[in-house]
Amino acid sequence: MIHAVIDTKGAGRLVGIFDDPERAKRIAAIDPPYFRLISLELNAVNGAAIEWLSTSEKKDALRSA
Repeated sequence: MIHAVIDTKGAGRLVGIFDDPERAKRIAAIDPPYFRLISLELNAVNGAAIEWLSTSEKKDALRSA
């Protein structure tokens, strides 16, 4: 797993990507209203992204990409 901290203000900039979940949590805690922590599996499509696609063809394409 990798752990990304995103700044949700404005452009949604990436603060950093970390292999240590505790470090990522500490960094996200610096500004909790704006920093969001997302944990992801490397080389895998985020399942939440698939649900936002408008057609089953696009969903299938993303799953198999």
